[in-house]
Amino acid sequence: MVTRFIDSDRLTALGSEEFRSQEPNSWLNERLLRPEGFDELCRDFPSLDRFEFHQDLAREGGQRPHDRYYLAYESSIYDQLDHSQRCVRHDELPNSWQGFIEELDSPEYRGFVSRMLGVSDFTARFAWHVGVTHSEVSPHRDSPKKLGTHIFYFNTDQDWDPSWGGETLVLEGKLTSAPSPDFSDFSAVHGSPISAASCSRARPAPGTGSGR
Repeated sequence: MVTRFIDSDRLTALGSEEFRSQEPNSWLNERLLRPEGFDELCRDFPSLDRFEFHQDLAREGGQRPHDRYYLAYESSIYDQLDHSQRCVRHDELPNSWQGFIEELDSPEYRGFVSRMLGVSDFTARFAWHVGVTHSEVSPHRDSPKKLGTHIFYFNTDQDWDPSWGGETLVLEGKLTSAPSPDFSDFSAVHGSPISAASCSRARPAPGTGSGR
């Protein structure tokens, strides 16, 4: 079993000032997982039968639903909704995922997040999302209570074709006052592909962004 998943050298090398000074929002796309760690986490990815499928779930501001499979770690943000919940306990995860989450909750990684976002304390929440054909994450702003999001993609060149899409898009220059704009309602779109293995992204909230 892999004993280290995150590349500490790459973590240390990332500059917080450069990250926070980006426009229109702070975001980065870096390979922060060690290749052998990525491979093991891919191999041990939670089975889809542990997930619940969200379809046509109402979202704030008239935003289009984000149809996808969802699995929460320990507790779900959807606890108040009237449908079944799927949560996984730490001891139910494969050893690799237990180790990875423990690493994400370690002083080293929490120190990295604090440095990048300029905060002294935060509460971390973990979850898995699996998209389906033609699904999207429509343009939105995260909750003001959310300091940031770190997304780890577990796509490989063997199971993902870049022509399918899947980019995380950072949208700039909103051209409408509508609370739920479309992609065409922005003057500029910034993004990058996710075809490369062990890709991860981090961005602070609130920021207008979308993955699809």
